[in-house]
Amino acid sequence: MLAALLEVPETPEDWGRWAWHNNTQIDLIRQAIFTQFKVNLTPYILFPLPVDAPTDWLKNNQAAHTDFNGVLGLQGHNIEELDFTKPDEVASWVNLTYTELLDASSRLKI
Repeated sequence: MLAALLEVPETPEDWGRWAWHNNTQIDLIRQAIFTQFKVNLTPYILFPLPVDAPTDWLKNNQAAHTDFNGVLGLQGHNIEELDFTKPDEVASWVNLTYTELLDASSRLKI
């Protein structure tokens, strides 16, 4: 599941799959944080991703990352802004997002 988040989405269908895997991994991280640290993080709406109007989704995704990075003491990045029409920017954004999810998952041993 985590490996699927390395795939750079190009089509709305790709983004749908990517968003589902992202949402699922963040849910696993939230559950592990609750189990291991007894901290109940906010469950943000991250699926589906409204590709035509992604502003709130990007804010929610950033908030989820900020939350788990804060509990785990991990370095975060600005992933709240993304121009979906620029393939290089999308690839960099996907890599940053994946790195944060991988770091959190590794720290939690999930």
